[in-house]
Amino acid sequence: MKQQLTCLALLLGLFSAQTSSAKAYDCRQNAIHETEGAYETFRPFYLKAYPTSARYIRHRSGLVFVSDGAWNNRRQTITVVRKVDNDGKPEYQQVGDTFKTYIEQPYLCFSFSPSGKSLRIRSYFDDDGAPWDEVKDISGYLPETIEAMKKGLAASTTLAEFTRFIERYEPLTVLAKSKAILAEAKQRQHALNVELYQREFASASEQYSVVALHNYLTAYPNSSEKIAAVNLTFKLVEQQQNLAGYQWFIDHYPQASQARTALKAIHSLAFEDAQDIDSIEAYNDFIVTYPLSSQREQADSLAYELEEDEYSNFFTSDEKLARALSIRAKKIKRLANETNNDDYLLVVARMTRLLEDKFPAEKPTERHLENEEIVSVLRNVSSQLRNINRAVNKIADNTADLSSILSSQSNMMNAHFSEAAQDRDMAAKYTESHRFWERYMEK
Repeated sequence: MKQQLTCLALLLGLFSAQTSSAKAYDCRQNAIHETEGAYETFRPFYLKAYPTSARYIRHRSGLVFVSDGAWNNRRQTITVVRKVDNDGKPEYQQVGDTFKTYIEQPYLCFSFSPSGKSLRIRSYFDDDGAPWDEVKDISGYLPETIEAMKKGLAASTTLAEFTRFIERYEPLTVLAKSKAILAEAKQRQHALNVELYQREFASASEQYSVVALHNYLTAYPNSSEKIAAVNLTFKLVEQQQNLAGYQWFIDHYPQASQARTALKAIHSLAFEDAQDIDSIEAYNDFIVTYPLSSQREQADSLAYELEEDEYSNFFTSDEKLARALSIRAKKIKRLANETNNDDYLLVVARMTRLLEDKFPAEKPTERHLENEEIVSVLRNVSSQLRNINRAVNKIADNTADLSSILSSQSNMMNAHFSEAAQDRDMAAKYTESHRFWERYMEK
């Protein structure tokens, strides 16, 4: 071991005079086999190939770069040898493999950039006979980088300074010492961030407004006070009991624990609007816009009763009633096609059920049930209802992920009431809720 350490010390000092006066990228290196005892010294660094494939070069910082010619993957591995510690063991790290895969054993030439922070590896065995140059950043392995990090950390006091420090040195933290310094910088940055988050949250909370809290969460998305800010935001939204306010909340905070409550509140408020209007079209709007609500079946039943009463009183014969109901159902089916919204099929299926229940023997009913479009509706609705029921169960389950449901619900509301609302009063209530929320957010 003493012989190896002596040889290593010899190697570290052998080319100091040469490299100190070497020009930029002046190729100076030595083959391991050309230095007596060198191969035995480098054996602890897992040289895998023949001794003739390994080369080294002296760096101003005392680094020696060695290529072990790893033949198992036909690449050259670059290893950094630094010094001998108190236990007499060399300290080393592997920088990495050369980029190029060689078919034959190359003759590698090492040299350094003028700054000494990058290593050039040149091969004279490229396919077309031209040199192949590769450059590796070695600044993270240099003692001067550690010293610069220590000085930079000591000089940093503000959040901005710590941020710049981390951005500068994080890519260079390949050694245990540099990683420790970076970790300390991140700890100090975190402590300052926590102070900032708390101070700004207190300011936003004092304003007691959704806008102030939303601005805070936008400015500090990773805030330690994020949950508290979202909780207070929802509390303010909940106080307004406004459909558009709840919609705004699920649009901006779909991952919040209160998003499920906001979705249920939307369904409840919309159903109250439909009940206040109490028309077939209002219930149809609700069913089509909120098919995943727990109130959908009740809305469907109420619409069924209204349709039964309306058509029975308006027409003088069952045949005319059946014909009118069939025509209306087919119109809604066409609306489903025009708007590309299959939830209209739920309404078509209900109207078809009314025909079957009340006027099974009438010819319009028979023709209706034989219509290919209606047959397709009835065939698909059962599958559609199974999917709807699964979604309804997910909403009721407090552990289920609702991200896709929340997104689709908001899109359905916007699309339906802007383009396809059947009841004017229902559309007016939706518009009114949005205008209220816009005024509220402007306060």
